[in-house]
Amino acid sequence: MSPVRALPHPLGRAFQDQWDSEKSLADRVAQLLDRIDYRQAETDEQREQIFRLRYHAYLRDGGISPHPSRAFSDPYDQPGNVYLYGTIHR
Repeated sequence: MSPVRALPHPLGRAFQDQWDSEKSLADRVAQLLDRIDYRQAETDEQREQIFRLRYHAYLRDGGISPHPSRAFSDPYDQPGNVYLYGTIHR
């Protein structure tokens, strides 16, 4: 029986090296989280940006129909104890 040999990864060696590393899953997740910023929407303008982003995502997914406001929010966004956060990938 011949030995099993690895085939090259279609996305290249750099991609394969990323997953072949000796790092644990927790280490890889922590490394990813280091490149993401979380920011609370504190102004009405920031909240509107989140609602517009949400609208475009839901529209693209087919979850909602087009609407002239081009923003999506729901009653759960309104109570006084709700905080909206956005994420930014660095």
